[in-house]
Amino acid sequence: RLVTHSRGMRHPQSILSGDKSDYMLVPCEGGVEGAWFVISLLEDLFLEHVGLVSLEFFASGFRHLQILGSGKYPTDQWRLLGEIETNPTAAYELFDIGSRCRNLTDMCWVRFIKVRALTHHHLEQNSLCTLTRFQAFGSTQMVYLQEETAKDHVDHRLQPSVADVMDWHEAAIH
Repeated sequence: RLVTHSRGMRHPQSILSGDKSDYMLVPCEGGVEGAWFVISLLEDLFLEHVGLVSLEFFASGFRHLQILGSGKYPTDQWRLLGEIETNPTAAYELFDIGSRCRNLTDMCWVRFIKVRALTHHHLEQNSLCTLTRFQAFGSTQMVYLQEETAKDHVDHRLQPSVADVMDWHEAAIH
């Protein structure tokens, strides 16, 4: 759910909607730099990717964005999870946030995500910048623990030790 957003945004709740004809609007000049929004996730998530959808053809889009995270809200201490640069002509983009997080696992468990716009694309004479959808992808704590446990568990039937192979060889000879 959308928790809060900066002033000057119109229809910010649209970024979480399933309707492709709805989108968030921000004035490009004097509005994008410093624009931000905060969303709340249903549960803590190990953030791995963020997805952006921009389907409005007669507007500019955000160029440089910061992705910040926190386990609580409100907070004055947002953790920088990543900085991304969008393609001005791509409608659907997926950004890998997890590559930075895999080395700092404690940093990437978040319940709240703040997206801060730093710059926008200067396309034609568009006065509005839009974003149709924001998506967060990652692992819940339960899935993360299952994956980590699976990495540690080695099925020796599939990867036998040298001693196992020698025992099987001895048994086959006799």
